[in-house]
Amino acid sequence: MTVGGLREEAGADPGTAAVLRRAEAAYAAQHRVPGESDPRPPAVWRTTIADVAADLDVIDLVVLIDAWARAVEEDWSAAVTVGAQPPYFQ
Repeated sequence: MTVGGLREEAGADPGTAAVLRRAEAAYAAQHRVPGESDPRPPAVWRTTIADVAADLDVIDLVVLIDAWARAVEEDWSAAVTVGAQPPYFQ
């Protein structure tokens, strides 16, 4: 299954919808151009969607998305000051 597959199943399964929202939040956090009031994004991302895609044949998609989203949250936490967590994971 891919993220596209998650989109197809999200309407029928609340668990799949939650995984899809997490994937979309991680992607948005890594690809949004920050405005003046947004915190600075991390200079380096430890995990990206490309890493998720590269491991799809050996690791379950849900596990990959969870690890990717957790890494993105940790990267943001390390890059911004306390209280400036980006809105993607709030």
